[in-house]
Amino acid sequence: MNINRRLVLGAGAAVISAGSAAEAATRSSGGGRAHRTALSALSRYAEQHVRDWGLPGMTICVVDRDGYAGFITTGYADIDRRTPVGPDHLFQIGSISKVFTALTLYSLHQEGKLAPSARLRAVLPDIAVANAEAVTLQHMLNHTSGLPGNAPAVPAGGLWSGFTPGEHWHYSNTGYELLSRAVAQADGKLFQDAVQARVLGPLGMNHTIAAIRSGDRDRYAQGYETLYADRPSFRPGPSAPAPWVNVESGAGCVASTSGDMAIFLRYLLDLAQGRGGPVLTDASAAAFMANPADAPEWSETAKYGNGLARLTIGERQYLHHTGAWCRSRRRCTLIPRRVSPRSRRAIWASASTTGRVM
Repeated sequence: MNINRRLVLGAGAAVISAGSAAEAATRSSGGGRAHRTALSALSRYAEQHVRDWGLPGMTICVVDRDGYAGFITTGYADIDRRTPVGPDHLFQIGSISKVFTALTLYSLHQEGKLAPSARLRAVLPDIAVANAEAVTLQHMLNHTSGLPGNAPAVPAGGLWSGFTPGEHWHYSNTGYELLSRAVAQADGKLFQDAVQARVLGPLGMNHTIAAIRSGDRDRYAQGYETLYADRPSFRPGPSAPAPWVNVESGAGCVASTSGDMAIFLRYLLDLAQGRGGPVLTDASAAAFMANPADAPEWSETAKYGNGLARLTIGERQYLHHTGAWCRSRRRCTLIPRRVSPRSRRAIWASASTTGRVM
């Protein structure tokens, strides 16, 4: 299926052995007959995908830069209660949160409060990191710092850097946790409050939160995980509700609705063309999008910078990220965005069941 002039976000929980899912519902604003035809086709695909993979539910949004926004909800936010996925359900967007962390840091940078070129050791002198004299915040934003992937921020004996910063690429959630500490310190407030004030509020993402806390649990779609974690899992296969995990690290602390993510997708269209909108100046937006690092662990031709992977598929270029939490297995999938200002073609995104933090 080829869907032109659209950007899509897909969000879904992990595998279950459920019966028939709630039927897909669509809503849209703007656009014309071609938009409605494409949304209908995507709706049928979503229903089939939920059945084939045993997903409890899914939400999808589709936008273009001309003002069209289309939404699909299918399946259940809670299987036991038979609660259909609705437009107001929160989904943890996982590592897509990293884009918000980077934007918040660059907002501070344009005020002279925190420079991406600053050395980690100078910004967070109390964090012990061996072999890290040359690590900068930009290295951490690009995953070229050499910091470990998922180590605690303050482990016994301190952290380490596995290679000379800038020479290689290795995905590091630890690096983004440290970045959120640096942001909070520079802004003089909690990290989630900085994200709210500098990114979510200005964009009008009023249903999005930058800290995943149990006090908001009733707003979320229920997450699920494979029932038997000690053996290969089949899809569809048996599952159980996943345990709740509070998350306040900039590596993956944002939860959002499909409506708010449509706002963010449209903002990324502008950002890709050097327009900072209400978050950054145009000069800061251009700097934000400049000089991504080679990311061969992602794909042979991928690049990565400031929370956004740059992928080339055929002749098309995309901005992209996935998101998941390996402990709760609550998953939010692709935000594909195009880098090329000449192209408005898009790729659809669907739910995945990978448990690894992406």
